[in-house]
Amino acid sequence: MINALIKTLSDSDERVQDVACQTLVKIGKKAANYARISALTKLLQDRQWSARKAACTVLKAMGEKAATAHTINALIQILRDEKGIMRTAAREALAKMGQNAGEHRLIGKLIQTMQHSQHDVREAACQVLTKIGRNVATMDVIDVLIQALQDKEWSVRKAACESLKAIGDKAVTRQAVQALIERLGDMEEEVRRAARDALIDMPPKIATQDTIDAIIQVLHGRDHDVRHGTRQTLVVMFIKALKNDTLDIVLNALGYPNDDVTYAACGALAHTETNAATREIIQALIKILRDSKTGIKTTAWEALARMCYIATPTREYLTHYQARRNPDFSLIRTALIELLKCDHIGFLHHVDYVIKQALQYDDNGLRYDACKLIAKQNTYATDKTTAYLLVEILKDSHGKLKAAACEALKMIEPIFATNEVIDAVVKALKDPDPDVKVAACKAITAISEQAATKDTIDALSSTLRDPDSRVKQHAAKALTAMVDQTTMKDSIDVLVQALKDSDRDVRRFACEAFTEIKGNAITKEIVDVLVQALQDSNFYVRRAACTVFIKMSEKAATKDIIDALTPALRDSEKSMRSLACEAFEKIAEKAAAHDTICALSQVLQDPDKYVQANACKALAAMGEKAITNEILETLSHMLKHSTSYGKQAASEALVKMADQTVTNEPTDILIRALQDPEADVTFYVYKALEKLSDKAAIEITIGVLIQKLRNPDHRVRNYARETLVALAKKKVLNDFMDVFIQAMQNPEAFVKVTACQVLKTMGQTAAATSTVNAAIQALKDPESDVKTSAWELLANMVEKEATVETINLLIQALQDPAWQVRSAACKAFAKLGESETRNGTINIVIQALKNSQETMRCAACEALKEMGENVAVKDIIDALIETLQDPQVSVRRAACEALAKMGDCWTRDETMKAVIQALRDSNPDVKRAACQILANMGEKATNKGTIDALVETLHHHESRVQEAA
Repeated sequence: MINALIKTLSDSDERVQDVACQTLVKIGKKAANYARISALTKLLQDRQWSARKAACTVLKAMGEKAATAHTINALIQILRDEKGIMRTAAREALAKMGQNAGEHRLIGKLIQTMQHSQHDVREAACQVLTKIGRNVATMDVIDVLIQALQDKEWSVRKAACESLKAIGDKAVTRQAVQALIERLGDMEEEVRRAARDALIDMPPKIATQDTIDAIIQVLHGRDHDVRHGTRQTLVVMFIKALKNDTLDIVLNALGYPNDDVTYAACGALAHTETNAATREIIQALIKILRDSKTGIKTTAWEALARMCYIATPTREYLTHYQARRNPDFSLIRTALIELLKCDHIGFLHHVDYVIKQALQYDDNGLRYDACKLIAKQNTYATDKTTAYLLVEILKDSHGKLKAAACEALKMIEPIFATNEVIDAVVKALKDPDPDVKVAACKAITAISEQAATKDTIDALSSTLRDPDSRVKQHAAKALTAMVDQTTMKDSIDVLVQALKDSDRDVRRFACEAFTEIKGNAITKEIVDVLVQALQDSNFYVRRAACTVFIKMSEKAATKDIIDALTPALRDSEKSMRSLACEAFEKIAEKAAAHDTICALSQVLQDPDKYVQANACKALAAMGEKAITNEILETLSHMLKHSTSYGKQAASEALVKMADQTVTNEPTDILIRALQDPEADVTFYVYKALEKLSDKAAIEITIGVLIQKLRNPDHRVRNYARETLVALAKKKVLNDFMDVFIQAMQNPEAFVKVTACQVLKTMGQTAAATSTVNAAIQALKDPESDVKTSAWELLANMVEKEATVETINLLIQALQDPAWQVRSAACKAFAKLGESETRNGTINIVIQALKNSQETMRCAACEALKEMGENVAVKDIIDALIETLQDPQVSVRRAACEALAKMGDCWTRDETMKAVIQALRDSNPDVKRAACQILANMGEKATNKGTIDALVETLHHHESRVQEAA
């Protein structure tokens, strides 16, 4: 059966071969005997590559039992096969044969093959050695691989590196290591990477001073990529040296004048698991931090932090190093001071170790720096141990250190805010130093949820009366933070009482605290106190109270608040007047009373333009909510006499009112404003009218805007056009299509252009026969701008209304002397090619190809060129082929250009004959167009007839024809 299966491997059916191969692979070594191996070896010469591959696969399954001299020779011959899949199959079979015992006959043959003239054969031999691995570790193999590292082909050099890596420890000879180091500077990145991997994979014993000196030599005069890879290798070599306890090698590198070497040494120290924390190494790292560039400093920082951690274990992390070196604490202290100076420490590893170590030292300066560092972090920078250490500092320190500890507790993760932490911070509120109290308030604010107790609130209440204004301010903020917690009522009671305090700073900060409280927490009691605060002698108190009412929005629309805000419109401080206007804007609907409107109208005369603007916004908001004659008169006045911001606000308010009311008064005011000679007034009115949506208001406005299209001032005309187009985009002009169709008959060109643009913007709604007819009439206008606009409109319309008259007019437009008209017609035909009506269009254009006028026939070709592949049907192709016989040169050339745009559909025999005939045309332009067709066709046009015609064309007397051919 096995013999029959081997014979089946040469079957003509590859599926049969595959089944037989899979069966033999499953049998594996059991099928191996001399006769069968010989049969398979003979099969390696089969003419079918699939049979040869199957034989390789079965021999691989047989492994070392198939390693006969004859078989090995045959497989090595296949390493030269032109098919990559065959070389791979042979390589895997040879590797399998040599894996178990490193078959000496195979190794000898592979060494010979390494001298082969073909580089891919040498590469394949290397790859076989790589797969065999340690079993080929003889000096002869290593020598030939070292020689291959100098091969002229980079793929062979790379394969040699991979082989030496696979051989492992046995490849660690001085010559092999030196040869691999030289490859670190190879021109090819893949070779450099393979050499680096081989060196990194070698045992620590290679990390001698000689090895490292040789690697350093590679760095000199190299580009960035080479230096980067070499530096990575150096890092691993230094780590190996540290494992060997040869610290002098790393210490020497720390003082080396090359930055890459120093960086690599620092990187090794930062990642080592070895205790390298000697006095000398720590001193060298401190010197680097003080003197070096930023790039090296970052790695030096991590290295020094690692050394400090190794030298002095913290309470949480006990050291596991047995050979402790323990430098004196003064040196570690110096190191920690340097570490804490780093600006970007928060982004580095080991920062928590450094902070904990610094907090444990009996050195106030060091602990202060650590606390300040914690406070700088963007995220939680404390855990349970750090929190404990900070509380210990709070208990036995004072002044700036105590304040810094409180600041650090601001960054405590809430789950670590224990009662002990909270008690220590609350106790700090009684410290005589105002900086400590401010920091304590900030810490309480940060942990408000955990600190929200009666005792904390009482302590903050007392702190509110501190003589230092900063302390009072932060105490109020801390109380505010507790409003959302379970102690909300207690916190609010304290703040309410503070609003009645005789100290203006207490009142101010309590009032400002209420600006941070959510609106639903504002009770009637708070409102009553805030209303009183609006009359406070202190500006900051009044401002804070007004800000609270702004945040309350409609909830502040009570009589008491409105009565209190009205006098604020006359406040001596402009920012207070501005805030009062803003508050009225928020409560516009209920505040729209006579007294309020009068007060806001007076503010329109305010000397400050921002106050005027906010008054305008408030009045405009009132107009939107409640339309009264008084408000309409005020808004009308604002359109003429307010600031630009006020004019805009008034215009927009009137538009909203026009949409909401059944009367025409708001619209009439806007229309009258359009007569204003000042352009900035009309600009804001026009922009506001773009937002109209009420049908009655739009009907009145359209007539006025069309009149404005005839205004001698070009700015007014443009404003009117932009407004009409903007309204058309909103689809609010659909009911007024007849107005614009009629406007297309207007004697003024600008009116007609705008009417076309509006109808075009209306899109499908305007796609009616009446619109198409109006556009066709506009095509006869002597003004090119009108014709262009009409063509653009028609381009949109014809997709739905493609009539014979329309298509013929479009074809005529292709002959228009104005380029704008021709361009619009081309765009129209391009759309027609994509539309559902293209079949009807095609028939009309085909008829135009037979028109008696030369220009009409040319234009028809141009139309087909624009429609391109979308109309590449048999009738069109046949019509264009026929047109290639046209007596007029211009028509023949246009037909060629149209055919060139028809895609692959014109590669039929009859088409090719017509193109070849065009190549022999007497006119050079026709010849060039025919050449372009063949160029577009590429290989599809390759036949004897076209080649002969092109060769003939190459002899044309005109250089441009020769070039095209």
